[in-house]
Amino acid sequence: HDVIYKLYVEPGGHHLIIGGNQGDNWYVHLSRGLKPRAVPMSKGPRVESVCWDRDGADEVSTSEFLVGTSTGTICKALIADGKDRYWKVVYSLQDSAQPICGIEYELFPPSGRHVIEGIRKYFVMAATPTRYYEFIGGPTYDALFEQYSAAPNFVELPGDLDYTELEFFRKGSGRATSFVWLTGPGIYSGSLSFGSQNAG
Repeated sequence: HDVIYKLYVEPGGHHLIIGGNQGDNWYVHLSRGLKPRAVPMSKGPRVESVCWDRDGADEVSTSEFLVGTSTGTICKALIADGKDRYWKVVYSLQDSAQPICGIEYELFPPSGRHVIEGIRKYFVMAATPTRYYEFIGGPTYDALFEQYSAAPNFVELPGDLDYTELEFFRKGSGRATSFVWLTGPGIYSGSLSFGSQNAG
Protein backbone atom coordinates (compact mmCIF):
# COMPACT_ATOMS: atom_id res chain seq x y z
CA HIS A 1 0.00 0.00 0.00
CA ASP A 2 1.10 3.52 -0.79
CA VAL A 3 1.49 6.27 1.81
CA ILE A 4 0.46 9.91 1.46
CA TYR A 5 3.20 12.14 0.09
CA LYS A 6 1.41 15.50 -0.41
CA LEU A 7 -2.06 17.04 -0.56
CA TYR A 8 -3.10 19.47 -3.30
CA VAL A 9 -6.26 21.48 -2.59
CA GLU A 10 -7.95 23.44 -5.38
CA PRO A 11 -8.20 27.14 -4.36
CA GLY A 12 -12.02 27.13 -4.42
CA GLY A 13 -12.05 24.26 -1.92
CA HIS A 14 -14.04 21.85 -4.12
CA HIS A 15 -11.31 19.40 -5.16
CA LEU A 16 -8.36 17.59 -3.56
CA ILE A 17 -5.63 15.43 -5.09
CA ILE A 18 -3.87 13.11 -2.65
CA GLY A 19 -0.43 12.22 -3.99
CA GLY A 20 1.05 8.89 -2.94
CA ASN A 21 4.75 8.32 -2.37
CA GLN A 22 4.85 5.39 -4.84
CA GLY A 23 2.83 7.09 -7.61
CA ASP A 24 -0.71 6.11 -6.60
CA ASN A 25 -3.03 9.12 -6.47
CA TRP A 26 -6.51 9.72 -5.17
CA TYR A 27 -9.17 12.36 -5.75
CA VAL A 28 -11.65 13.72 -3.20
CA HIS A 29 -14.62 15.87 -4.18
CA LEU A 30 -14.56 18.02 -1.04
CA SER A 31 -17.76 20.00 -1.62
CA ARG A 32 -19.75 16.79 -2.05
CA GLY A 33 -18.10 14.98 0.86
CA LEU A 34 -17.23 11.95 -1.23
CA LYS A 35 -14.70 9.33 -0.21
CA PRO A 36 -11.25 9.26 -1.88
CA ARG A 37 -11.24 7.58 -5.28
CA ALA A 38 -8.19 6.25 -7.10
CA VAL A 39 -7.12 8.20 -10.20
CA PRO A 40 -5.94 5.29 -12.37
CA MET A 41 -4.80 7.46 -15.31
CA SER A 42 -2.30 9.20 -13.03
CA LYS A 43 -0.53 6.07 -11.79
CA GLY A 44 3.20 6.22 -12.43
CA PRO A 45 5.59 8.97 -11.41
CA ARG A 46 4.94 10.66 -8.08
CA VAL A 47 2.95 13.91 -8.22
CA GLU A 48 5.26 16.70 -7.00
CA SER A 49 3.20 19.81 -7.81
CA VAL A 50 -0.23 20.87 -9.04
CA CYS A 51 -1.26 24.13 -10.72
CA TRP A 52 -5.03 24.53 -10.58
CA ASP A 53 -7.15 26.63 -12.94
CA ARG A 54 -8.17 29.41 -10.55
CA ASP A 55 -10.94 30.73 -12.80
CA GLY A 56 -12.33 27.62 -14.48
CA ALA A 57 -12.76 25.15 -11.61
CA ASP A 58 -16.22 24.84 -10.11
CA GLU A 59 -18.15 22.41 -7.95
CA VAL A 60 -18.52 19.89 -10.79
CA SER A 61 -15.16 20.08 -12.60
CA THR A 62 -11.53 20.80 -11.79
CA SER A 63 -11.23 22.38 -15.23
CA GLU A 64 -7.90 21.66 -16.93
CA PHE A 65 -4.92 21.79 -14.55
CA LEU A 66 -1.17 21.11 -14.74
CA VAL A 67 0.79 18.52 -12.79
CA GLY A 68 4.57 18.31 -12.24
CA THR A 69 6.01 14.84 -11.57
CA SER A 70 9.03 13.21 -9.97
CA THR A 71 10.40 12.23 -13.41
CA GLY A 72 10.47 15.73 -14.91
CA THR A 73 7.21 15.51 -16.84
CA ILE A 74 4.40 18.04 -17.01
CA CYS A 75 0.90 16.61 -17.45
CA LYS A 76 -2.43 18.24 -18.16
CA ALA A 77 -5.41 16.71 -16.41
CA LEU A 78 -9.14 17.09 -15.99
CA ILE A 79 -11.46 15.54 -13.42
CA ALA A 80 -15.21 16.07 -13.78
CA ASP A 81 -18.13 14.51 -11.88
CA GLY A 82 -15.59 12.69 -9.72
CA LYS A 83 -14.00 10.85 -12.66
CA ASP A 84 -10.66 11.43 -14.34
CA ARG A 85 -11.37 12.47 -17.93
CA TYR A 86 -7.72 12.63 -18.96
CA TRP A 87 -4.20 12.77 -17.53
CA LYS A 88 -1.76 13.34 -20.40
CA VAL A 89 1.97 14.14 -20.58
CA VAL A 90 2.43 17.43 -22.49
CA TYR A 91 6.15 18.02 -21.83
CA SER A 92 9.22 16.16 -20.56
CA LEU A 93 12.42 17.78 -19.37
CA GLN A 94 15.58 16.45 -21.00
CA ASP A 95 16.91 15.72 -17.49
CA SER A 96 14.33 13.25 -16.16
CA ALA A 97 16.23 12.92 -12.86
CA GLN A 98 14.94 16.38 -11.86
CA PRO A 99 11.44 16.46 -10.32
CA ILE A 100 9.13 19.36 -11.15
CA CYS A 101 8.45 20.46 -7.58
CA GLY A 102 6.65 23.69 -8.44
CA ILE A 103 4.48 24.78 -11.35
CA GLU A 104 2.49 27.99 -11.84
CA TYR A 105 0.76 29.72 -14.73
CA GLU A 106 -0.70 33.09 -15.62
CA LEU A 107 -2.74 34.23 -18.60
CA PHE A 108 -1.40 37.16 -20.57
CA PRO A 109 -3.72 40.15 -20.63
CA PRO A 110 -5.54 40.19 -23.98
CA SER A 111 -4.18 42.77 -26.42
CA GLY A 112 -4.35 43.59 -30.12
CA ARG A 113 -5.69 40.78 -32.28
CA HIS A 114 -5.91 38.47 -29.23
CA VAL A 115 -8.87 40.51 -27.95
CA ILE A 116 -10.69 40.23 -31.27
CA GLU A 117 -9.94 36.53 -31.82
CA GLY A 118 -10.30 35.52 -28.17
CA ILE A 119 -6.87 33.83 -28.22
CA ARG A 120 -5.42 32.80 -24.88
CA LYS A 121 -1.72 33.04 -24.20
CA TYR A 122 -0.09 31.37 -21.20
CA PHE A 123 3.04 32.03 -19.20
CA VAL A 124 4.06 28.86 -17.31
CA MET A 125 6.94 28.53 -14.84
CA ALA A 126 8.12 25.10 -13.73
CA ALA A 127 10.75 24.63 -11.02
CA THR A 128 13.12 21.79 -10.22
CA PRO A 129 15.44 21.93 -7.19
CA THR A 130 18.13 23.71 -9.25
CA ARG A 131 16.35 25.38 -12.20
CA TYR A 132 13.20 27.19 -13.17
CA TYR A 133 11.90 27.02 -16.73
CA GLU A 134 9.70 29.50 -18.60
CA PHE A 135 7.16 28.59 -21.28
CA ILE A 136 5.12 31.15 -23.28
CA GLY A 137 2.40 30.36 -25.81
CA GLY A 138 -1.07 29.02 -26.37
CA PRO A 139 -3.97 29.04 -26.92
CA THR A 140 -3.96 25.54 -25.34
CA TYR A 141 -1.47 23.71 -23.14
CA ASP A 142 -0.80 21.28 -26.00
CA ALA A 143 0.05 24.14 -28.38
CA LEU A 144 2.13 25.86 -25.71
CA PHE A 145 4.41 22.89 -24.97
CA GLU A 146 4.62 21.60 -28.58
CA GLN A 147 6.81 24.58 -29.52
CA TYR A 148 9.49 23.55 -26.99
CA SER A 149 11.16 20.56 -28.63
CA ALA A 150 14.49 22.09 -27.55
CA ALA A 151 15.09 23.10 -23.94
CA PRO A 152 13.17 26.22 -22.91
CA ASN A 153 14.76 29.23 -21.25
CA PHE A 154 15.82 28.55 -17.68
CA VAL A 155 17.59 30.09 -14.71
CA GLU A 156 19.92 27.82 -12.75
CA LEU A 157 20.97 28.11 -9.11
CA PRO A 158 22.84 24.94 -8.12
CA GLY A 159 22.31 23.77 -4.58
CA ASP A 160 21.96 20.72 -2.39
CA LEU A 161 18.16 20.67 -1.84
CA ASP A 162 16.25 17.74 -3.30
CA TYR A 163 12.99 19.71 -3.29
CA THR A 164 11.84 23.24 -4.01
CA GLU A 165 8.82 25.51 -3.85
CA LEU A 166 7.60 28.00 -6.46
CA GLU A 167 4.80 30.47 -5.76
CA PHE A 168 3.20 33.32 -7.71
CA PHE A 169 1.91 36.30 -5.76
CA ARG A 170 -1.21 38.19 -6.71
CA LYS A 171 -3.59 40.56 -4.98
CA GLY A 172 -6.97 38.90 -4.60
CA SER A 173 -8.08 37.45 -7.90
CA GLY A 174 -5.81 39.77 -9.94
CA ARG A 175 -2.94 38.87 -12.23
CA ALA A 176 0.29 37.60 -10.66
CA THR A 177 2.89 40.35 -10.28
CA SER A 178 5.83 38.50 -8.74
CA PHE A 179 7.18 35.08 -7.85
CA VAL A 180 9.37 33.46 -5.23
CA TRP A 181 11.45 30.29 -5.61
CA LEU A 182 13.04 28.33 -2.77
CA THR A 183 16.57 27.12 -3.71
CA GLY A 184 19.64 25.66 -2.02
CA PRO A 185 21.45 29.04 -1.93
CA GLY A 186 18.33 30.81 -0.61
CA ILE A 187 15.14 32.54 -1.72
CA TYR A 188 15.06 33.84 -5.31
CA SER A 189 12.35 36.34 -6.20
CA GLY A 190 11.38 38.42 -9.19
CA SER A 191 8.71 40.52 -10.85
CA LEU A 192 6.47 39.32 -13.65
CA SER A 193 5.91 41.60 -16.62
CA PHE A 194 3.35 40.72 -19.27
CA GLY A 195 3.78 42.35 -22.64
CA SER A 196 3.88 40.82 -26.10
CA GLN A 197 6.54 38.20 -25.35
CA ASN A 198 6.85 35.30 -27.70
CA ALA A 199 8.05 31.77 -27.07
CA GLY A 200 11.73 31.27 -26.43
